[in-house]
Amino acid sequence: MRKIIDIILICLLVSVAIYTGLYSGKVVATAYPVYKVFQQNRIVSKMDGYSEVQTKHFVIKYTDADAKYVKLVESVAEDSYKRVGEDLGYYPTKKVDIIIFHSRAVMDKSLSLPKGDDAMGVYLNGVIGVLSPDLWIDGKKNVDEVFRKEGPVLHEYTHFVVDDIAKGNYPIWFTEGIALNEEFRLNNYKWGEGFSYKNGPYTVKELTANFNKLDEILAYKRSFEVVNYISVKYGNKKIVDILKQLGAGRSMDGAFEDVLNTSIDVIDINSR
Repeated sequence: MRKIIDIILICLLVSVAIYTGLYSGKVVATAYPVYKVFQQNRIVSKMDGYSEVQTKHFVIKYTDADAKYVKLVESVAEDSYKRVGEDLGYYPTKKVDIIIFHSRAVMDKSLSLPKGDDAMGVYLNGVIGVLSPDLWIDGKKNVDEVFRKEGPVLHEYTHFVVDDIAKGNYPIWFTEGIALNEEFRLNNYKWGEGFSYKNGPYTVKELTANFNKLDEILAYKRSFEVVNYISVKYGNKKIVDILKQLGAGRSMDGAFEDVLNTSIDVIDINSR
């Protein structure tokens, strides 16, 4: 069955590529939403033995070991839906899947994280994964307080919003920068404070081409700086307008020119 689905997806991508004249932005923005639904259903369908709770805007899956955290995750998720929605002016129309994992290895495997990654949460193909607070919060601390301030829900939910608007047509640094900027605006959390560049900030071209090969902390720091510059100088609405252009199939360069009337290279230089 899996092979049949893969064949269908490949045929779809080829058809779209031919129809759109091989314009990559159009290909991604047109084909990705269909691909995402297939992958989302695949991920969720493999959660055997997980219980489920539906809230107004989320479907939360969990094991018995994390039943005690469901209300907390629900509260933070609904709060994120409201606050990110107000800040970015966007509210998903369908319920969002959140899975609470009581095993880092299971989360990594289910959501394609590389081995050794110590993330507390991840977003992939319409699904938000959250690592059980038992695995990263010291039991002597106030778990609710730590989870609300330092937990991954708001960050990963912002990734969902970016993905939903831009339809998969964006570089990694841009979605990471937007998520970090939302954490800064809404939770007053600033990524990378105390960390300095040895040879100057990464360029946007470096972030676009080699994000996962760069120093992780500094790559995230630079992504935040660029997006925060846009947010402060032009307003958060312009970020959403760029995402909408990307969702229509525009390139990053084209979207920046259309929305900000300047090039991404100029933004790169001015945000240093």
